[in-house]
Amino acid sequence: MDTVIIKKEIRMRLLKKMKALNGAACLSKSNEIATKLLASKVFADAKTIHFYLACATEVQTDVMIIEALRQGKQVVAPVIRHHGLRLFEVEDLHPTHLQLGPFGIREPIPDLDREVSVKDVDLFIVPGVAYDRIGNRLGHGYGYYDRLLTGVKTNIIAPAFEFQLVDNIPCGPTDIKVNQIITEKEMIHCGVM
Repeated sequence: MDTVIIKKEIRMRLLKKMKALNGAACLSKSNEIATKLLASKVFADAKTIHFYLACATEVQTDVMIIEALRQGKQVVAPVIRHHGLRLFEVEDLHPTHLQLGPFGIREPIPDLDREVSVKDVDLFIVPGVAYDRIGNRLGHGYGYYDRLLTGVKTNIIAPAFEFQLVDNIPCGPTDIKVNQIITEKEMIHCGVM
């Protein structure tokens, strides 16, 4: 079967499961994932961390961001610009510091004085729809993170609900793998890097 068709089928099946997860269960599982991430050495060692600003169906990242800021870490988040992502510092999650982007996802309000280079990020926390245990990641199909992370040599961690793990995700030469997946049940080291 064609790789594109397989990816589309996996994406549709998992997005349906993500949308079916009620808010309380999403928050509870997200908090379990956050506890594991915040206790990790890679988090402790990072000075500048990229987080995605979660939509309602994804692993929620606000608790992680608040704790990173409390610890004095620099937090950056993506802003969609011209088919790519640019990173801007986040100092607060208050709505006056954020705006809605093209897909209705919160973004930092772009301020050129607060733009951060990908090279300056110590740890990337990235979203996705599905993962396999060797680090292959299936996103929403737009390629934003694959383009952003091309050539990145630092840790890339995917917070995911356990049901987002699948046996195999076909990948191509431009697909970027993650180093680690953290679910509510386990931490999976993917052997990448």
